[in-house]
Amino acid sequence: MQALNDNWGACDVVLILHELHQRGYEQLRLHCGYGLAWRWRIYPKALMGKNALWEQHGDCAPFDCPHGAVTCPKNEVNHQNAADTLLNSAADLLELGKLPDKEYVQWFAQLVKQAQRGKYPVAFSEYFPSDDSWLFEPSQEKLSYPPFTPTDLDTASDEWVVSFGTQALDEYSKAELDILKDFDGIVPPLHEVAQVIRQCVRENKQFCTHIDLAIEQVMLYKQEDIVGRRDDGNRIHLKLKNGKDVELVDTLEIVAWSPTDSRLAHCRYYDGQTEPDMDSGFDEYYFAMAEKFYVNREHEKDVQHCLELLTSLHLDDLQGEVPLELVAQLYMTCDHILQKGSWEPCSPEYVAEYFRTKFFPKYIMPKNMKRDELLKLCHFYNGESECPQEFDGRNEGALWASEQTACDIMESPDFESSGNPRFDFDNMVAQLTAKWCPYQYRDILETYFRHSPTYKKRILDLL
Repeated sequence: MQALNDNWGACDVVLILHELHQRGYEQLRLHCGYGLAWRWRIYPKALMGKNALWEQHGDCAPFDCPHGAVTCPKNEVNHQNAADTLLNSAADLLELGKLPDKEYVQWFAQLVKQAQRGKYPVAFSEYFPSDDSWLFEPSQEKLSYPPFTPTDLDTASDEWVVSFGTQALDEYSKAELDILKDFDGIVPPLHEVAQVIRQCVRENKQFCTHIDLAIEQVMLYKQEDIVGRRDDGNRIHLKLKNGKDVELVDTLEIVAWSPTDSRLAHCRYYDGQTEPDMDSGFDEYYFAMAEKFYVNREHEKDVQHCLELLTSLHLDDLQGEVPLELVAQLYMTCDHILQKGSWEPCSPEYVAEYFRTKFFPKYIMPKNMKRDELLKLCHFYNGESECPQEFDGRNEGALWASEQTACDIMESPDFESSGNPRFDFDNMVAQLTAKWCPYQYRDILETYFRHSPTYKKRILDLL
């Protein structure tokens, strides 16, 4: 990262960082000391990981960050404009520091007070072994080490964690994250990417640890007489003497993508550990296999083609609470079962009809949908025996009663599902509300659809 050579003095650097703290960048920190000049670095605390040792006993940072060197205590500079200059020098990196850190800001207030008097801090120098403190120049007053509490990635937002990954992980991992931003194929949701990055940090590993370049793979075919070659970005097409066509592609070993809680949370039959067993039942076995493929991201190329087919056959509306990738895996399983059991290949339309009416409803809505599963669909009813007092006389009270009854009805083995529990539940609530409140139901349902808007138009058209 290019050094900043603005006409800043040592005290100015302190006051510039103070300006950024006041703007909310409380997790930006200062490391400074003497070499041939007073050298400084400003960086977000998150890059320190869980180790503050280098900040106490080192003269350089183990990562790239805005830095500079000055030869005077103070110059006449506008600290607000200088703060803007600093932010513009590394906007994405410094944005990671826009988190609260009251403890550090309180400690840093001592530096601000001294800087306003023309005194600046020194954390390291040839003549000053920083064994237990920093000091101020020129007064030689000592200052305790800056407080340090590691940034908690579990409480940080998913957007912040992904941004952190693009700054803190290695170059291969950063490149993979950059690809995800613009990739037009199947990509995991933001929350899942963030969870993987949190996992990388917890387990001290990278997003990906190995890259196999296509250009290196060519060596494997040297002995087979290559008669033609065409390079196409990260792909190489070879024509061999024996007539065989070979396509080589850059590949990454993404070790961080292990089964995550967020994917397993959608599974009904696969627990992430137990291998699916045919003894559990025919349907249960294939449901578990589809979920296993979904969790482990297997057959991704086939899933991409299947997603296009689901859209063309209008099956993507079955998604509901099930991720569309899992719907695709289930559809491929259904297709496999039908093709295997027939003398002739089935048409996509036939598979789609069977999938919509027989296979998918059986998966998404077991014989008896459990009460705790139904409660997850509720917005007002939480299993209470009586309506909460705060709902009395309000739309929420009528909706509480509708949701309670909807749970009773859908819990019954006689309930016929459309295969989409979110639609079924919302439609049931709307039907009950319209039945019990024939003059006010539209106003009441406006309250409901503010919480669950997905099928609003479709359900209102049915009333």
